[in-house]
Amino acid sequence: MDNNTHVSEHTLKNVNSVNSVNSEPSASDQALNSEPIKMNSETSEIKSPVNSDIISLLKRALIKFAWDEYKGTVQDIDEFIRNFNKRVPEYKKSLGPDAIRYNAEKLHKRGWR
Repeated sequence: MDNNTHVSEHTLKNVNSVNSVNSEPSASDQALNSEPIKMNSETSEIKSPVNSDIISLLKRALIKFAWDEYKGTVQDIDEFIRNFNKRVPEYKKSLGPDAIRYNAEKLHKRGWR
């Protein structure tokens, strides 16, 4: 090995060590150092005007279904939700089953008004 090669390798080592101290951590280092992100569906849910409009329509549809099919007296909420989802599957597809259940149970507790 000649002196120029030795100097070049030594210089490269110094440059790399300086870059590693001053540079951003690599993606793999960030992945190891990052904490898992916990998302609560209630707090992370973004209320958009479209989503709130759909929820309003869902509530009205649930109330209408309760009065038309059950005369306002729902004995079994699980059966009610299954029948509602069979009759009107669009709400379940767009909002998911949890939104249907949450709103149906809420309306059931307060009365189908």
